[in-house]
Amino acid sequence: MDSILAAFFVMFLMVFGVLTLTDEFVNTQTTVQEAWQVMDERRDDQVGTQLVGLEAHTNDNGALILLTLRNTGMVKLSDFARWDVFIQYMDDVEPSGYHIDHLPYTPNDPTIEGWLINEITLDDGQPEAFDLNILNPGESATMRLRLVPPIGPGRAAMIRIAMPNGVSTSYTFARSALPVLDTNSGMILASAGTATLSNAILAASDPDNEAMDLIYAVTLPPVQGNLNLSAFTQDDINQNRVTYTHTGSGHDDFQVTLTDGENVVGPFIVSITINEPPKVVSNGGMTLSTGTSAPITTLATSDPDTPLAELIYTVTTLPSQGTLSHMTFSQADLDGGLVIYTNVGGSSDSFQFSVTDGVTTLDPLTFNITVN
Repeated sequence: MDSILAAFFVMFLMVFGVLTLTDEFVNTQTTVQEAWQVMDERRDDQVGTQLVGLEAHTNDNGALILLTLRNTGMVKLSDFARWDVFIQYMDDVEPSGYHIDHLPYTPNDPTIEGWLINEITLDDGQPEAFDLNILNPGESATMRLRLVPPIGPGRAAMIRIAMPNGVSTSYTFARSALPVLDTNSGMILASAGTATLSNAILAASDPDNEAMDLIYAVTLPPVQGNLNLSAFTQDDINQNRVTYTHTGSGHDDFQVTLTDGENVVGPFIVSITINEPPKVVSNGGMTLSTGTSAPITTLATSDPDTPLAELIYTVTTLPSQGTLSHMTFSQADLDGGLVIYTNVGGSSDSFQFSVTDGVTTLDPLTFNITVN
């Protein structure tokens, strides 16, 4: 009887062991199957995730980056707070330093350092109105990143984004070079006059921007006159579209900043010198004998803001009964007795001339010569 009970007990243990192993095996198989399913889903999610950088540019002199991304995959992207955003760049400090920074996500516009999704737009460019926090396939998002310190002018930067499902993307770009103000010589014009702001007066250049992209903004307007434009481009200057008209009294100036759309330099002061026009104070003609020569001493022009050597006479109609030693001469030449008329025809004569201080020209004027 004892042997029968022992055998029965052994058989029970064997059956129980088999059942237990079978249950464990089934559970293990289920766990493995679920794990494979999760892996398949994760792989499908990764395969369907594609985020492409389209363009990037900086504002605030390299401290703010606006990066446009497009969801070209099949998976909706969200949970932006779990994205890891890294940036590699050279800063604008001298000497320039190298940075690899992890930027924190912020739901509000970052004021110190960080990033957020600024806007999501549909494939037609219209703002997303329903899934505001979801970047659907075919949609684009503008990423706003704030850096401390800023990217250096002309320096390259790389932004890398790692998403929670293990997919990452990167985009490399460069901050544009700073525009350079090459010429700022100031304007000179007569009182109550109008002058053109030419590129000989104000000119800027930029290695990565055209003249039409370089914009001057008037931050302090003139007080003794008026500019016809409050903002203008280098191309406007090159095409002589910008003018200043003097309406007050005395000298003037105005202040401008210069931008290429990303960087702002300045402000710069453009001076305006008001030039008093010349006045002919003596033009009494001359008298000499037939066939003789004499210096012209009765022709004089005054100008309070122009040296005598810069008051220039130009003969516009020659004398018909004699010759002049100079066709162009200054008030200093006249005062020095260097301009000589020689009579060869035997009768009275004259010549016409103009005089200028470089800003205002007086003409036509006539100098009479009496021959005895």
